[in-house]
Amino acid sequence: MSITCDFQKFLNGVELEGYQEVSALNTAVENCSSFGIYNVKPATGSNRWIVSAPHSDEGLLLASSKAKKAFLSCLTQTYCGDLDMESWSSFEHSMAKND
Repeated sequence: MSITCDFQKFLNGVELEGYQEVSALNTAVENCSSFGIYNVKPATGSNRWIVSAPHSDEGLLLASSKAKKAFLSCLTQTYCGDLDMESWSSFEHSMAKND
């Protein structure tokens, strides 16, 4: 597995499909633990993590707490529009139930 610090390159590689995958990735990174299909493991050094998914050959290095926060912000901006992650996920869940 190759490792990148490029948020968009990582997101393109994991090809998130649906609000459940976006929400699971957000939860995994936010809690620095595995959640759903996403794995977040400590990297060498303090406050460094590697995010991975079994279907992607690209891992994401979050090299600091600041990088972690920036990635979560990028994830929200990319997928949630003007909503925060929790509101967007709830909205998408409600819309899926109506289909």
